[in-house]
Amino acid sequence: MNVFETKRLHLRHLKTSDLENLYQLLSDPKVMLHYPHTLNLEETEDWIQRSKRNIRERGHSFYACIHKQSGDFAGICGLIPPGNAPGTSEVEVGCLFHRRYWGLGLAREATFGCIDYGFSHFAYEKLVATIDPENHASIRLAERSGFVFESKIHRFDKDMLLYSMTKEVWEDHAYSRAG
Repeated sequence: MNVFETKRLHLRHLKTSDLENLYQLLSDPKVMLHYPHTLNLEETEDWIQRSKRNIRERGHSFYACIHKQSGDFAGICGLIPPGNAPGTSEVEVGCLFHRRYWGLGLAREATFGCIDYGFSHFAYEKLVATIDPENHASIRLAERSGFVFESKIHRFDKDMLLYSMTKEVWEDHAYSRAG
């Protein structure tokens, strides 16, 4: 069952049957370049279980992004509960896509969908994104989505950039109608 959809994606809760597709994503060194390490199969199973727990407890987590045209598991995007990012108590927006879907604007589309869903469905007043300073593609995506640099925080044993966006900024700009 879809949680919501965008023009080219169905976003739904992660399921146990997503294990192989999620493992292929989280074990890819290029996809995980800005994370501490790739994940093995057991860690990927734990990821799905944490996502299910977050759905039960908070109503959101990472969502499977299913490409409408192909039916493929293209990646994940979601609203990560507070406490995941040290130095902030806000919900974080994050996404990862299989390399074959890079450069098509799907990460932007999914991110916009999650931002809109967080502000409209959950009535959050602020969302954040933590980004490795070397991840220029994610910085561009965050800035194009309306996030602004807020501060540096320490996460994954290194300095990270904390970006944020308020509901007011989202509603006052065309971000919510774009994509």
